[in-house]
Amino acid sequence: MYVTSRIGKVVDASKVQVRKVNIGGNTISTPCIDVCKLDPSSGFCMGCARNKEEIGSWSTKKEEERVRIIEEELPERKQYIHYPPINK
Repeated sequence: MYVTSRIGKVVDASKVQVRKVNIGGNTISTPCIDVCKLDPSSGFCMGCARNKEEIGSWSTKKEEERVRIIEEELPERKQYIHYPPINK
């Protein structure tokens, strides 16, 4: 599924993607693809599939927990997200 990012770019959100970002001198894993829109039906972000609590606490989680969520939980959540149609 394709969604529009915060800067208006059309991105593929069908699979969980992992990026490494530097926050406060620490490199952390994140699934964020800059969509940042919650699906009202599932409560998951249409881009990364995290819920509101996970997004807010992501930088304070241990790296092992972030990786576990990315690998074990987020891929399954994608099926519960309702994506609005967009024009590519």
